[in-house]
Amino acid sequence: MADKWPLNLVQLVVGYFDTGTLSETSEGILYFVNQLFQGVQRRIVSVNEPAIN
Repeated sequence: MADKWPLNLVQLVVGYFDTGTLSETSEGILYFVNQLFQGVQRRIVSVNEPAIN
């Protein structure tokens, strides 16, 4: 036990972001990007629609 090295930063980060946490994090990022893209699309469509007189 005394000959074991302490965990380095990479090992700590990888240990924290296990598969479940990483999956939840990536889902949140994808949801945010999707919502952002849909908002940009709506603005583009509204700009390109002809004005009703």
